[in-house]
Amino acid sequence: MKIIHNVGLNVSEIAQKEFKLLGFDLSMGITSFKIEESDKRWPQVQHLSVKYNAIDTCITKFTEKEQDAANYLYMVANWHYGYPEPSDDFGYLEQTYDVTKGCLTCDIGLIQKAPFRFAKEPKWGRRNILQLNWIFDEFFVQPELWEKVFKPIGIQCRDVLHAKKDKKLDTVVQLIIPEDDVHVDVNGYPSKTCEVCGRVKTLPISRGYFPPLLNTPSAPIFKVRNCFGSGGSAYRPVIVSSLMFKAIQDYGVKGVEFEPCAE
Repeated sequence: MKIIHNVGLNVSEIAQKEFKLLGFDLSMGITSFKIEESDKRWPQVQHLSVKYNAIDTCITKFTEKEQDAANYLYMVANWHYGYPEPSDDFGYLEQTYDVTKGCLTCDIGLIQKAPFRFAKEPKWGRRNILQLNWIFDEFFVQPELWEKVFKPIGIQCRDVLHAKKDKKLDTVVQLIIPEDDVHVDVNGYPSKTCEVCGRVKTLPISRGYFPPLLNTPSAPIFKVRNCFGSGGSAYRPVIVSSLMFKAIQDYGVKGVEFEPCAE
């Protein structure tokens, strides 16, 4: 497992000199660079990041051995294509979701009632699974991928429509991922309470293993009960079993990566 920090800052002349002493040849002005937490320079870089008000974000890269050893894994898109339509005024919310039990301030509790609409057919390239920007708990796949990997285990799909023509798109379907009665242990993780509805969501976790499951799932792919997110975004993480992970890997699915759940 590697923790990789992406440090972004506005480099002044003084900051440039201090970072250069650590081996970073940074250009003046707004810039960014990456450094692994295992790098012996990280404590000094962390100190300078605080000193110069840098933005420090991190990601975790897991080894194949760590992924293969996990019983359950969090499935994360590494390709976000397009937006739910209509997107210019967030009109997709009331068109796609039943918002009567949800909150339009924090996004918690929205229930899908209609197909998603895309501006056009996805430009898949070598990829075959995607997420839309803003929608982090729904996955869209090529029909062949659904037929070969997800349909055999009982996962249904629904059509995706063209935003203006209101016709079914040919190269993409949405996976209907079951919502299992499974929680993950978020005790100790930062959270946010919505000022309007009072519901709570855990802030996104990017460092280390994903939290462990608190009870046993009944499906090989499912959404947990916990809500995650920040600002006006909320989502329920999609978890896969080790067997589902292997099936996805064996097919050569491109567009997602996996974070092992802690045991």
